[in-house]
Amino acid sequence: MQTQTQIPNQIQTTNMEIKLPLEKAIEFRLLRDDIRNMLTEFYEWYNWRYVMPVEVELGMDYIKMYMECDVSEELDKCIDLCVENVNKDTLAEELTKEEINAGCYETCNEDISMDTNGVFSEIRRKLWEILDKYGFKYDWEDSWEGDIKYLRFKIEF
Repeated sequence: MQTQTQIPNQIQTTNMEIKLPLEKAIEFRLLRDDIRNMLTEFYEWYNWRYVMPVEVELGMDYIKMYMECDVSEELDKCIDLCVENVNKDTLAEELTKEEINAGCYETCNEDISMDTNGVFSEIRRKLWEILDKYGFKYDWEDSWEGDIKYLRFKIEF
């Protein structure tokens, strides 16, 4: 049994995680200067090139950065335009509606995927360059979940 003057030997710790947009994370006062400088450098490069939001999760000994792009709306518009153009063409008479839709989906999906992959590849290369410059260790993942392209980095310090 403890008396009021005794202090427990165990110190309780918590796993504090804070999620913020990149621009707000830079302003977080508890960040080390090298982390803030790295985030600022990336933000200054990224901000005028892309409109996708970058979410940052601040942990006790890591930062996670998330970028996502949902291409479903762009894909739908592309397919609609493609179908419209094919229907104006005389070849449309030789194709079924299902063949036209499938062909347009395949063409649009491939074009949009290539464009989106190119953008994410550029972002990934720049972030690698910046993280290497500051000497941070990191893991990353770049993939698709349905019509959502994502890029995730976990930066440890």
